[in-house]
Amino acid sequence: MCGIIGKVNGEIDSLKKGLEKIKHRGPDFNDYVEICNGKNKISLGHARLSILDLDSRSNQPFSFNNRYHLVYNGEIYNYLDLKKELIDIDFKTSSDTEVLYHWLIRFGTSRLNELSGMFCFCFYDNKTKDVLLVRDQLGIKPLYYKIENESLSFCSEVRGLKEIIELDEGIEKNFISHYLNLGYNLEPFTGFKNIFKIFPGSYLKFNIETKSQTKKQYWSPSNINNSNKLGISQKILNSIKNHLISDVPVGVFYSGGVDSSLIATQVPKNSKFLISKSSVKELKSAGITDDNYYAQIISKKLKFKLTTLNIDNEKTSFIDKVKHVVELNEEPIADFTSFPTSLLSKEARKLNLKVMLSGMGADELFGGYPRYLILNFKKYVSLFKFLFPLLKYSKFLSKKISRLKDFSKANSEMESYMSLLTPFNREEISKLSNQESHKMFLVESEKLWSSCKSNSLIKTAMKFDIYGFLSHNFLLADKASMAQSIEMRVPLASKDLFESSISLPEKDLISVLTSKVTLKKILYKYLPKDLIYRRKSGFHPPLDDKINMLGKDYLLEILNNNYLGKFVNLSTVKEIVISHFEGIENNTFKIYRLLFLNFWIEKNFK
Repeated sequence: MCGIIGKVNGEIDSLKKGLEKIKHRGPDFNDYVEICNGKNKISLGHARLSILDLDSRSNQPFSFNNRYHLVYNGEIYNYLDLKKELIDIDFKTSSDTEVLYHWLIRFGTSRLNELSGMFCFCFYDNKTKDVLLVRDQLGIKPLYYKIENESLSFCSEVRGLKEIIELDEGIEKNFISHYLNLGYNLEPFTGFKNIFKIFPGSYLKFNIETKSQTKKQYWSPSNINNSNKLGISQKILNSIKNHLISDVPVGVFYSGGVDSSLIATQVPKNSKFLISKSSVKELKSAGITDDNYYAQIISKKLKFKLTTLNIDNEKTSFIDKVKHVVELNEEPIADFTSFPTSLLSKEARKLNLKVMLSGMGADELFGGYPRYLILNFKKYVSLFKFLFPLLKYSKFLSKKISRLKDFSKANSEMESYMSLLTPFNREEISKLSNQESHKMFLVESEKLWSSCKSNSLIKTAMKFDIYGFLSHNFLLADKASMAQSIEMRVPLASKDLFESSISLPEKDLISVLTSKVTLKKILYKYLPKDLIYRRKSGFHPPLDDKINMLGKDYLLEILNNNYLGKFVNLSTVKEIVISHFEGIENNTFKIYRLLFLNFWIEKNFK
């Protein structure tokens, strides 16, 4: 895992500053190159975290001549299979970088979809003068870019990109509807005006002489040809084993759930397994299950040792933690899981680890979220909506009443699904944001929803999530882990596994009584049913007590300011806070999202 940066016709000093901003992504080696071509030039930079072929011969920018140049971030797990098609090449290294380099020289963009892994890269041909930016199929690795004044700039992180572009345009005002409706931006939007990400499974080609640009999607979840006949169980186990390929030790971020337990069955038992733990009191207050209890039992059955990190021992104040999450995520992505991920990554680095496996992505690929199941029961939810007021007495469900109410009365499939993704109800969103912003958001999301359309509502939602919920999960994991120079791998989330899972009958994804049917069947070979078929709390730390301890007056003092007021209606913010502290509604998630939004705007709008 690494960091990449580049600019067409830019100053090399600004590129050096940008490279310095992302050196945490690759502290082992960093370098840059400036390639001139007549009146035009391109500068490329790379920060390396050495994982495969630790020798300096695999350092980047990578080139054997003055024609082809590559800067690359990620891992291509099938690089040894690709190498077999390049038998005429006299390879100088044992890295996947060199395989990718020669693969691009040989096939260009015609066989990008045969790359299996997590990656983003820039490949420059000094003869054709074409700059090629490519992102992996599921968008596991982010790649930001901006085109301005007939110049292209790109970087693995916004903080590095800011050093090589003009920033006079500030924040994209329409981002607010994305944020209120989802808690993140749909791809390829970032919240920053004219800064975009390369769309998952796509490439951008930019000619440094003509300034022409071409965008193309080389992979789509709606254009799948699943010709591989290997059984899904074997594919999953093979994927885990492929993700263990490394010239440095590999550890596991463990949670006690199905996904990380399945990974644990295939990992050497002497590997390091790290788990985060919240206080039992706070878990109970939020109505969340204590998974650590089950994790300890499973670790004994699978015979591996757990290293537990108590995140509540962290002395930082909650407000400072939220600000830290703003710094980590860069984009307006409210997910607080960045914080425990960052702490676990820091602990992993202390143990001299560079690579950690995570079960992230399995819920999206194998139907793990309750919301997928709810989609099939809309008419029943509507029939029992008279019971919604009783949900306020459930600590866990009380925060989801608004979602269920909107879900029961939504007018379209997309509206039904999106109502399950936000704690804000439609009336609050309408009051908080302006109508123009909301209309733009609906146009963008309807276009994306239509492109993901399937004969199954659940599978349509799973495809849609690649460009939203899954993408935001990958992004926050990338930023939080790479901030500590840790490469996080996701063996249960790959293009090949998604193509297989989306082709399964729906009953192999979700049944009336359980989710992730296929994964649980595989795990049943290793663990008893009572450890598999149980409620899972998830990785998100409890926030109820943290919000309540801040108090109504302090929260109103923080949120009643000119930064937040430029984008949302402050009187509605006040209503949400007061309603929470008067016990009318549990607005924990709403208040947290408003807190994050406030600090994100403050950081980026000054």
